[in-house]
Amino acid sequence: MTRMPKIWQRFFRRAAMAAALVIGANALVVSFWTPAWFVYWQVPITCTVLICFLGVLLIDTLFQDSSR
Repeated sequence: MTRMPKIWQRFFRRAAMAAALVIGANALVVSFWTPAWFVYWQVPITCTVLICFLGVLLIDTLFQDSSR
């Protein structure tokens, strides 16, 4: 079995950290009373930010200069 290249290890580590932050931010809102208007805006915005971050992270990973 071959080892995963270091570049992919960094990608999955950063993606896991980003997902944990979004899950934590969304769970924090659910754990106590918040106004409904805040929940209806906060969850989609954090998920959109996560998707954009993962897209940028994937592009940076795939098109990284291999000479580094």
